[in-house]
Amino acid sequence: MSNYQNNIDLRVDVAALANATFELREQFRAFEKKYFWGSEELTQRLAGQVINQLNAQILEIYKQMNELDHAFRD
Repeated sequence: MSNYQNNIDLRVDVAALANATFELREQFRAFEKKYFWGSEELTQRLAGQVINQLNAQILEIYKQMNELDHAFRD
């Protein structure tokens, strides 16, 4: 039994946002891998370093969205 019968729109929106947050986190990881570790140019390494620092913040957002998404029972 679901726990969101009167909040179906909320459930759909939370799931969409959780998925978008996951995709954004994957983009951050790919960017960081490509530029932080793989570039010989200083500006690209610096961009990767900034993304590395932001990645920790996006990870926290992702974790919170994931927990909210899992709060709904189908």
